[in-house]
Amino acid sequence: MNSVYLPLKLLSVLVLSALFLPAADRVLVDESSPSIVFRMIAVSADAFSEEYVIRRCRSFLADNQEKKLIVLTLVPDQPNATFSTLGCDHCKPYPFWMMQYKAIAKEKFPIGELMALDGSAVVRYRSTTGTVSETVLTDRDPRPVLLDSFQGRIVHFGLSGRMPKPWLQVYVVGTGTISAKAGADYIAAVARQMGLEDSTVEFRSDPWFINEIWGPWFPLFEEHRGEPPGEAEFNSTKTLRCFVVLTIYKTVTNTCSWKGSETLP
Repeated sequence: MNSVYLPLKLLSVLVLSALFLPAADRVLVDESSPSIVFRMIAVSADAFSEEYVIRRCRSFLADNQEKKLIVLTLVPDQPNATFSTLGCDHCKPYPFWMMQYKAIAKEKFPIGELMALDGSAVVRYRSTTGTVSETVLTDRDPRPVLLDSFQGRIVHFGLSGRMPKPWLQVYVVGTGTISAKAGADYIAAVARQMGLEDSTVEFRSDPWFINEIWGPWFPLFEEHRGEPPGEAEFNSTKTLRCFVVLTIYKTVTNTCSWKGSETLP
């Protein structure tokens, strides 16, 4: 009888352990190079909280000290939070982008993100109610951008192309006057800092980078962003763009979409 009883008892312990242990992480996005790492992880919804996110981000930062740029996004492992976006190379930007934004914006889920740039790091956390909080993990916030009289902050990093030399996109929100030279110098410096050959920066006075239909993203952490603009309103606003490119043209091209100086808004 004991030979039957003991395996059954062990089986009961294993079943109970499986029921009460937190679910394993699911990696949704994982892109890295010698200098950068982009990762999105779905974790147990039961464990998800601001304190948990900050703790995980501190640990991840400590394990990746050699990286120049880190973007780690944590979401609860539930259908409305583990969303994916679609790109399109022939769609009209505004309706395509807005279609995806409306589907995501109506969902209420918490999300946390670590943004670390050359050792400086901040964690942004959005609660289920939409309240956004920020925690600087190092001595300073890595997001401020000061160019000429322009004062802004980085709101997002994007990534496309193939590893280990991807194309980096930097999205900056702010106001003031910025010269084309300052914008071009800025993105060239970022590319050098990251050890990359191709990088783009876009400047706006609001976080609605709606033309980004090849790698769409949404300003989930911009608590005071307001409602998205209508199509005509969006088309009347400015998006200033600068890039540095080597791999396409085989020689370094570093330029902006405007000449002289432009003012946002």
